[in-house]
Amino acid sequence: MVINRDLKQAICSLFEVHTDEGGVQRIVTPIEYPGSNDQIVITGYRRNC
Repeated sequence: MVINRDLKQAICSLFEVHTDEGGVQRIVTPIEYPGSNDQIVITGYRRNC
């Protein structure tokens, strides 16, 4: 369905994913801490399910 694909692409475009050494991925969110320009970053490891 085109709407689902477009919505998924729009949501994913809000996040930046950076792969570090050892398979660690950093996901930079569009959320900022109040009163600063610091963005919230989530780190995690990719798993095979």
